[in-house]
Amino acid sequence: MLVTINAPDVTIGPYVFSYCRSLHCVALPENMRLIPPGTFYECRLLTSINLPYNLIAIGDASFYECISLCGIDFPSTIETIGKLAFYKCSSLLALSLPSSLKRLGTLSFSRCDGLLSATISNGNIGANSFSNCNCLRTVTIGKGVTRLGQSAFAGCISLEKIVALNPTPPYCDVDSLPSPSDCRISLSVPYSSSKLYSSAPQWRDMHQAGAV
Repeated sequence: MLVTINAPDVTIGPYVFSYCRSLHCVALPENMRLIPPGTFYECRLLTSINLPYNLIAIGDASFYECISLCGIDFPSTIETIGKLAFYKCSSLLALSLPSSLKRLGTLSFSRCDGLLSATISNGNIGANSFSNCNCLRTVTIGKGVTRLGQSAFAGCISLEKIVALNPTPPYCDVDSLPSPSDCRISLSVPYSSSKLYSSAPQWRDMHQAGAV
């Protein structure tokens, strides 16, 4: 089933399409600025959605367990992605979050088991945001990221490479990065920041593989 919402002043309430097991594709109005909490909660056959160009926020659990959602393009206006927003979206393969992002909520992309790569350009990465993404291999952390929440990448046992672009090592909360006993991660950082990362908690446990 395809749902297209064209009315310019339409208001969508929380959980309005939750558990809609026949929903495959959705086109939202371009003036929409917020996707309310739980809007597509457990829409398990949803494969694609066009996010509005002016979207600012994605509410908590908006796409919770949308296990068939295989790709999503975030507009350059997005500022907030709520907690559990894409929890267990196991068909997502790659993720690129724009520089407009300010906050990435707790467990927002946790247990996205198919996710292979993620780029986070800006904002604070919330607690457990990518925890237990078992296939995640490469992560790029942009210049605008200043903090990694508790267990942000905990349990990412396949993680092989992190590219950190901030000249100042982002602050790591408890167990933000996988334990060295779980996986060996190569780290690429700005050339002038090599010593800073070598002495920063958790960052210093990684093998520096070169400059960016």
